[in-house]
Amino acid sequence: MTAKTSIRLRFTRKAVVAASAFAAALTVATSSAHADTGGVAAPHDGPARSSRITHEKLSPSEDPVFYLNTVVTQWTHSFPGIDSNSHRGTLNAGRNYFYCYRSGQTYSNNGRTSRYWLKTDDDSGNKDVYVSSVNLDQYGWDHYLSILPSYDLGDCHHIH
Repeated sequence: MTAKTSIRLRFTRKAVVAASAFAAALTVATSSAHADTGGVAAPHDGPARSSRITHEKLSPSEDPVFYLNTVVTQWTHSFPGIDSNSHRGTLNAGRNYFYCYRSGQTYSNNGRTSRYWLKTDDDSGNKDVYVSSVNLDQYGWDHYLSILPSYDLGDCHHIH
């Protein structure tokens, strides 16, 4: 004789709504964090994203890139400074990759001041350009010096 066990679960409406909201947030976080990254989780730029900085190589022969979030669309520069003659293109706000940081002209924006500039490729197609670190999101601002290699110390050899 086989005994049949039946389990009946009761969920309150509040629990079902909370579980649905969690599942939706998880789906959004997973799809948006991996949409343009080839499966690499994105750093923190809001409640639905992971808060870790990730890195990967764009190709086997290149230095690794580190993904951070910028909070404004900004000019890119051919050297680490704000001279308008150095403007090359723009880097859109959002998730962007960076090769390293470098000291340069002190710049203030976004309630911050820094002499460090981040080397990247911009959204206009320009390679090896710089943007100021002051426009990183809070997580990137708090961690970029400990994560990115330093150009000034010879740790960044990236040149296209």
